Amino acid sequence: MFLYYMDISNLNLENVKKHVPSERWESSNKYFYQKDNLIHIGGETLLNYILKKINIFDPIYAITGYGKPYLKNYPKIYFNISHSAKMCFVEYRIIL
Repeated sequence: MFLYYMDISNLNLENVKKHVPSERWESSNKYFYQKDNLIHIGGETLLNYILKKINIFDPIYAITGYGKPYLKNYPKIYFNISHSAKMCFVEYRIIL
């Protein structure tokens, strides 16, 4: 298991837009409050950083029946995105 974290208190959304897939960016528009959008995009940015670090450049996202995202084309990679008011956390593991 690996854990990454990022302070999102000063995250500039326009600067990170290029690091988030367009369909995931568009899904962040559902939030009414800017802070919720910031948390969502912060988690997405951190997840995509991790995926590139482990040489995954073509993730296909899907949603479980419980509303949790997963990678359809990498079923052995599990991840969880969590947050607090100013921090985002992504935990991931690879099942062998």
